[in-house]
Amino acid sequence: MAARPLHQLKHVAVGCSIAALSTLSGGCGPKDESARAQWLVSVRTDVPLVRWGDRLLIEVLDEDGNGCDDCFRLAAASDAGRWPISFGIKAVDDRTWLLRARLFRAADQAGNVPQGPEGVVDLLTRLPRAEGLTRVELLLSMKCYGVGVVLPFQSCDPTNGVLSTVSEALPPGAYPPDADAPWLAQYEEPCTEAPPGMACIAGGVFRLGTPEAVSLALPPADLRPNPERLTHVSPFAIDVEEFTVGDLRSLIAKGLVAAPPSNEDAFCAFLGTDSADNDEFPLNCVDHSFAEAACEVLGKRLPTEAEWEYAAGNLDKETVYPWGMDNDICGHAVVERGAISASDPLAFTTCRYLPAEHLPPGPVEHGSARDSTDLGVHNLGGNVAEWVLDASQAYSGPCWGGPIPLNNPVCGGTATFSVRGASWSSSRDVVGVTVRDRFRGTATSASIGFRCALGRP
Repeated sequence: MAARPLHQLKHVAVGCSIAALSTLSGGCGPKDESARAQWLVSVRTDVPLVRWGDRLLIEVLDEDGNGCDDCFRLAAASDAGRWPISFGIKAVDDRTWLLRARLFRAADQAGNVPQGPEGVVDLLTRLPRAEGLTRVELLLSMKCYGVGVVLPFQSCDPTNGVLSTVSEALPPGAYPPDADAPWLAQYEEPCTEAPPGMACIAGGVFRLGTPEAVSLALPPADLRPNPERLTHVSPFAIDVEEFTVGDLRSLIAKGLVAAPPSNEDAFCAFLGTDSADNDEFPLNCVDHSFAEAACEVLGKRLPTEAEWEYAAGNLDKETVYPWGMDNDICGHAVVERGAISASDPLAFTTCRYLPAEHLPPGPVEHGSARDSTDLGVHNLGGNVAEWVLDASQAYSGPCWGGPIPLNNPVCGGTATFSVRGASWSSSRDVVGVTVRDRFRGTATSASIGFRCALGRP
């Protein structure tokens, strides 16, 4: 295969040699280089292109891990037809050289060079002694997604995803022929059937959270949506609507649950077993254990934090909002509809007055029709925030660690639980698929409700 020159970064000078090593191919010298010692490098990958990788950064480093201004190239890598990507490196002497390759998505990084391992497949290898034309092959494997190189001598092993001592680049054919087969195929599972009132969510892999380089949220450290975690979710079903007061009254009438304790908050929707006035409102003012019990008597459970985000972000689309990418939040979701009062002088109320009509404070019957995912799951963006199954834990904590991808993760605990989605009283700043919150399990709030799920885990 003929070597393909890599696109150079803008404003980087290209010379015929850097110290004892020439620049990557595509620059200088006579056309016939067959007699000169050089490496022909071929790079393969099983990374889903465009979705998680569209840039390939190549760097040549000395044996101490040091580079130079003209020892790297950046290639557009989103076109599967260009892979495997090949290039040449000319050798002048027999010193040891290292080759680093990083595949990433430009939109996930603050610049052209990744600043950390998040969202990057990173490989460091040692070039063998070049004798004439020496061919080597690199494998950028999804097993190494998010596993950063430790300079100068540790890199992820593409066969198992484990950080280990840098090894010598392998010749072509050393990796299995299907090593660059579509990685996602093994995780994509159809959802075959969902009960009435539930949406069927196909299994797959997505990126839980956001890359730290592009995260705009600045909540407490344990609530930040990073580091990003590659996560597998099995097929499941989730309620299309939030659990309502009418749903609760039906369960009480059947003797399946007891009425929740009374609450004096004016925005609690449940008015008692004999009042049907608020049957279409989302049930709020119940604690985590009550929400769990209500789902359990229906043969369901609360969704996990990963399932909730996967459904809200439209699965592999990973949209910013449940309805897509449109940032007209007031026009889509029931948020910033707080009540101005002396006890709450900082209530968020802007959306109540857009347009000119004065909308009432509090949750809304049926929520907003425009707050809907592609699969028709409603009000994940607003109306009431929602209890999920997991105890609250930082994404840097042990619950979210482990082999890549995480497999149907659930964080255990009994004190503080995660809450996902915004509510009628929330600021627009906290509306978004990846935004997290937490409350004690015993807490009740007019801003928190729930919905149920079915299937694994």
